[in-house]
Amino acid sequence: MGNQGSADILSTCEQSLVVLRRADTSYEVFRVLKTIGTTISLPFFSIISLPGKDDEQLSPSSMLSNCPPEMVLEYDERGLLKNSPVIAYLRNRTSPLPWELDNVNLERPDDEREGVAELFSRFGITGGVYFPTYDAQKRRGAVSFSGPVGRKPEFSSSETALLAMVAQRSFVRATAHLNAQPESKPLLSSRELECLRWTASGKTSHEIGLILGISEHTVDNHLTSVCKKLNADNRAHAVWRAVQKGLLE
Repeated sequence: MGNQGSADILSTCEQSLVVLRRADTSYEVFRVLKTIGTTISLPFFSIISLPGKDDEQLSPSSMLSNCPPEMVLEYDERGLLKNSPVIAYLRNRTSPLPWELDNVNLERPDDEREGVAELFSRFGITGGVYFPTYDAQKRRGAVSFSGPVGRKPEFSSSETALLAMVAQRSFVRATAHLNAQPESKPLLSSRELECLRWTASGKTSHEIGLILGISEHTVDNHLTSVCKKLNADNRAHAVWRAVQKGLLE
């Protein structure tokens, strides 16, 4: 990173730590990670709890993310979690993991490499960095930033230290917020669920309106209501929240 870029990263991280110190909603954590991702040119982020060795899907482990939900759903449909070299690393290491798709993909079985490369490239995720995290109960997780990069991201020691602090505090805040949520599922109408399911499959409001025979404006209203009920920042966030709560099973 250049001097100006480094100064921007350090300043953004310091401001983010101040916000996270008092953050009491997932929305505030979401906004912090979105700002960090933009600053370091890795616009997609995710907070996950570390999947167990017997887990078969990644989506139930996602706590907060702006990654394309249809990509993760396809990832799970293909059963790609089992041989994930990144998850294997996170289970055994505590240091940050910068990664680049072509290199990390070499650690997968031969019959998975082409499909994984196509899937991640299709959604513009070809590299990034993972920060291992844990909370007060010693539950382990990770915060990732990713995007369309040409090579493995590189950060100075000061940048890495501050980014790791932001990741750790974001994970703690996210787990605390989720643990405080009531266990009951939000009540979504049948039409809201239909709109949300089609959104998860990648359809636009216009396309959903044509499928359901309603106006685009009505679709937007349904999805706005869904976001409010799920305490979601946007539609992608709403899909993730719905998956976590078992609403899209």
